[in-house]
Amino acid sequence: MKQQAPRFGHRVMGMLVSTVSVALVVTACGNVTSREERLAARGLPVDAATEARSESAPAPSGSMETAETLPASQSITVAPRGSSVSGTPPVTAQAPSAPAERGSRPRSFAPSAPVGPVTGAAAQSPGGASPSTPSQAGEPSGPTKANPAATGPKSEIVFGSFGVESGPLGTISSAAPPAIRAWMADVNSRGGLNGHRVRIILAEDGGDPARAQSIVRQMVEKDGIMAVFYPYAIGTLVPVLPYLEEKGIPVLGQMGAETKSDYSRMVFSPITSADKGMSWAMVLGITAQTDTKKLGILYCSEVAACSLQKDGVKALLPFEGLNVAYEAQISFVQPDYTAETLAAQRAGVDVILTFADLATLARVAQSARRQNYRPVMSGVQLIQHSDTFAYADELDGIVSFSRIPTYDSPKMADYLRAMNTHQPKGPKGELGAAAYVIGRLLELRIAPLLDDDPSSAELIEALYTLKDETLGGVFPGITFPREADRSRVNLCAIPITFKDRRFVAHDPGQTFACAPGWKPGG
Repeated sequence: MKQQAPRFGHRVMGMLVSTVSVALVVTACGNVTSREERLAARGLPVDAATEARSESAPAPSGSMETAETLPASQSITVAPRGSSVSGTPPVTAQAPSAPAERGSRPRSFAPSAPVGPVTGAAAQSPGGASPSTPSQAGEPSGPTKANPAATGPKSEIVFGSFGVESGPLGTISSAAPPAIRAWMADVNSRGGLNGHRVRIILAEDGGDPARAQSIVRQMVEKDGIMAVFYPYAIGTLVPVLPYLEEKGIPVLGQMGAETKSDYSRMVFSPITSADKGMSWAMVLGITAQTDTKKLGILYCSEVAACSLQKDGVKALLPFEGLNVAYEAQISFVQPDYTAETLAAQRAGVDVILTFADLATLARVAQSARRQNYRPVMSGVQLIQHSDTFAYADELDGIVSFSRIPTYDSPKMADYLRAMNTHQPKGPKGELGAAAYVIGRLLELRIAPLLDDDPSSAELIEALYTLKDETLGGVFPGITFPREADRSRVNLCAIPITFKDRRFVAHDPGQTFACAPGWKPGG
């Protein structure tokens, strides 16, 4: 079936990135400013409350691995339909000891002031490889030297992260852990989070909820983490949320595999919402780039998210004439999918949406072609991965979506630079780039509001200051409500196609397509 760039009948939201340099200013040793002074210097109101911080004794940590600038709000435009298409295995190490417990007194903040965008433009090669490029105007290319202020009197900030990095499920989330390590090394090379050195503890849970609960308890009670940073969990985040809610430990972003995580006060994810957002992203990825009407859905049996996301898509239909004509459950271990593709062909399916890993997607496409059946193939955001190039022939033309600008685009040059410098052998992909931009959000918007020994409660209050935040076009406009339902925080994504060994957005500006009626701030 011929794909074509159609006319957008639904609402599409877009943003353009302006280039403005941002300098991270880190206070030198012996010259530490208070939070009130920093807020006043930025022209923000200073609250009168100044509460004493409690000292806590260090406790030994467990044997888990320690992993060793974007901007002002943009105007929103409507993109009409018809827009042209543009162009080492983990090592476990003993983590150094950290405070057993942090202060929990919340602080109130004024909304963060705008900061200019940081972009890096560089020629990209297939697979995301790129030369070292400056992350900020005036910054030298290549790795930067650590700022000595990071070793000053400000406390170390400790995050934890967990999920699946190895085995069959690890092929889905493999781009995330290297990106977390790369961001940690990258931010520390620039002096940390506003002078706080960052340490991130990563742990493999094997997809086992009981193991994840044990890991998270150790991170909170022994390692003294301030927050969970971008868990690459597949089915193990939701089981630990009651404990994190009890302890007041926020979760910063997530991969999008667990829909129920959208209904927790502790989950602060600026990326496309896991429940309603991901469902809309899949539907919009198809309708924004094709004129297909009969949808076939193949969903995996190994991961509960496959069935949940399938149900989420069906709940949105019919949308722009798209309807489900066939569905079937499949397994990652099937040698081929001849029976399923023949059934889809008999049902008149002209686009097959498959919830599975890359290898399965490739086998589905191969099975269809052996029957001389060539429907449009569609998959979730994990197709935007450097491993996709190994299946370039089978997956050429597959339509999908990206929760942020494509990982190999100039807008993600800072992520690529960090990966090429600190994790050169690590796989690259959208799931990893999302982790990196969450780190940049902390760096540019949140860290300047934290004091010299910040707590989890203080971090949470700082996150609530974000109002219609775009980070220079990386997000469509994010605000976190003070309620458990976070399912409408971000109902947008960028439709993309993998074509001629490139991840091509539906328009040159990589504008966001959003659910009908969605707008920043709700």
